[in-house]
Amino acid sequence: MARKRQLRPELFQGEELMEVSAAAQWTFFGLLTQADDDGRLGDNGCLLNADLWPLRPEHTAIEMARDLRELIAAGLLCRYTAGSESLLHLIGFRSYQRSSGYSPSKRPACPTHP
Repeated sequence: MARKRQLRPELFQGEELMEVSAAAQWTFFGLLTQADDDGRLGDNGCLLNADLWPLRPEHTAIEMARDLRELIAAGLLCRYTAGSESLLHLIGFRSYQRSSGYSPSKRPACPTHP
C-alpha cells in the first residue's frame, strides 16, 4: 500500500543519486512511497512499474529492471530473498524518512542491512 512520504531536501544532493539516470532517480523516489516503515517492499518489477509509472507506457518492466539494477549498483537498494519471497530494501531508509506513526514491517529484515 502506498504511503504519504516527504522528500528531505538533502536527498536531492546525495552523491549516490547522482550516479543513476533520471528515470532511476524518479523510481527511487517512488519506491519511498511503496516501502513499509522499515524500507522493505516486494520485488516485482511489473507491479512496481505499474504503480510508479502508470501514465508512462514507454517506461516498461524492462526499464524498471534497469532502474532497479542502477539503484542496487549505486548502493541505494538491496535485493534479497526470504523463504520464497523476493524483496527489496531501501538502504538508509530511516535517514530519508521519519514516521510519526511507525508500524513495524511484516516482512523479514534484509540479512545484509538489518
